[in-house]
Amino acid sequence: MSQHDTPDLTQLMQQLDLEKLGALAGRVDLAGLLNAAGNMNDKQLMQLGRALGVGGSGKKRELPAADGDAYDYLELLTDEQAEVAAQVNRFMRAEVAPIMNDYWSRDEFPRELIGKMRELDLLRRIWNEDGTRRPDAAMMEGVITLEACRVDVSTAVFFGVHSGLAAASIALGASDEQKARWLPDMLDLRRIGPSD
Repeated sequence: MSQHDTPDLTQLMQQLDLEKLGALAGRVDLAGLLNAAGNMNDKQLMQLGRALGVGGSGKKRELPAADGDAYDYLELLTDEQAEVAAQVNRFMRAEVAPIMNDYWSRDEFPRELIGKMRELDLLRRIWNEDGTRRPDAAMMEGVITLEACRVDVSTAVFFGVHSGLAAASIALGASDEQKARWLPDMLDLRRIGPSD
């Protein structure tokens, strides 16, 4: 970008509407905003500019696809995390989407999905059999939850309650004997908490 393409600070300052800026300063922390913007990398600044409708080609910003990657998080994932995201997305679209509206209308959960979910082996992406969490467990939980929510929130809730409430209660509070007795079947979705 040449020097002529970018207005200098004096030109920018002359364009400011000080009355509007003063009104804005009464509602937000402008110094904090400027500090935060100063710490952003070029990509983040471009995204902020697009979100605010400034810069670029002057075209109106289009909203992301309804089931798109609105947060641009997929590019931040490791290869394993990206594969889990794709795996959950495929499962949700192929197995959950076609049947879930019927189950919602009956106020039921499709328990026949549990066997199919077992094949994904998602809980072992979060928990080890000894009750310790994997190093990227929090990220994996987020990836699984976000991808499940794209299609059906209740399936994400089922997974979260089983993994984060039931299995976590055993992993964090049970004796070694109790962990050995319960966790393998819970990680395999052969026992479902808190219903079993």
